[in-house]
Amino acid sequence: MENNQNTENEKKKSLPKWMIYSISAIVVILALSFVLFYIFGDEMEIKNGEKLFSVSVGTTYTTQQIGDSLLGETTSELFVVVPFNIKNNSNEEITLYSNGCKLKIGNSTYEPSTILTGVDNPLYIAEAIGSGVTKQITVVFEIPLSAKDLAKTLEITINRYTQSYPI
Repeated sequence: MENNQNTENEKKKSLPKWMIYSISAIVVILALSFVLFYIFGDEMEIKNGEKLFSVSVGTTYTTQQIGDSLLGETTSELFVVVPFNIKNNSNEEITLYSNGCKLKIGNSTYEPSTILTGVDNPLYIAEAIGSGVTKQITVVFEIPLSAKDLAKTLEITINRYTQSYPI
């Protein structure tokens, strides 16, 4: 009799088979979702072995004045003017936002200046770039005079995918 009671107690403690199968199915679906997200992602990082976008940085220069004396801007610090070509290598349109461009100097990071006059092809708030299209863009950063001769790196981020370019 005691054996029958132990068996009944063990049955009561174990989960029904349908619940075990349901939990197993949910775990498998979640694991598969993570694997598929890791492989394909939502970022379009790589298409046919190419990077999402490619950049060629033009001749970068520093100045204290952008534009002419009438409509231009001056600073007591230093403007870094960075012209570059960006090519969309994906099959979909991508958007470069101004906050996706950063200038790194040592441990400091600089956001683009709002200076848009006096430079060719300035980056406004956002620039849509069609599939296979190359666009010319210029970004201006304002940095301290003390950073003039330090190594600089342009970082461009699109869809959480970041590439760095020494300038």
